[in-house]
Amino acid sequence: MQRRHVKLVASRAFGEPDADAPLEEIIGYRLKSLSHAVRQGLDENFRRQNLRVSFAHIPVLYVARREPGTPGAQLARRLSVTAQSMHTILKRLEGQRYIERKPHPHNRRAECWYVTQAGQRQLDLSRRALQAVLDRMLMFLSEPEKRQLRALLERCLRGLEPERALETVPALARRSRPVRRRDAEASRRL
Repeated sequence: MQRRHVKLVASRAFGEPDADAPLEEIIGYRLKSLSHAVRQGLDENFRRQNLRVSFAHIPVLYVARREPGTPGAQLARRLSVTAQSMHTILKRLEGQRYIERKPHPHNRRAECWYVTQAGQRQLDLSRRALQAVLDRMLMFLSEPEKRQLRALLERCLRGLEPERALETVPALARRSRPVRRRDAEASRRL
């Protein structure tokens, strides 16, 4: 009974917005739909090419290739996943021999991760699969529209950067209840 309720709530939360919904809701819905379609297209291309990696593995391989010797904890922070999730991904990639670990030079408890040649091949093939999906996604946009989309997305991301949160602190201070000292200190740390 509980699972059915959760599924129902989730389907309502992510369903098509009402025609009179605020623009922000429609944009959010479209971003979610686009993200889902890209991931679905990528997974489909991975299957067609018989790649043995998933959508979650690609960023790990990419960062480990760009920054050889990155510790697992740093990979988790960089990719905004939990340490437990990163551990699972690293173990799978290591089992497939796409990455290898070596001891950290200064910390005996940490391990550094490196992409192997087999991992590099998977990364190259996955890059082609991703490019095919992105080409399909952008095929109805002109070059100027593609540049404009990129610029708009960068501005949206900039608006969500942590230092932007400080700009909303005065609005928090206008709340109906008094701001407690602990709340004010937490806001400053943002």
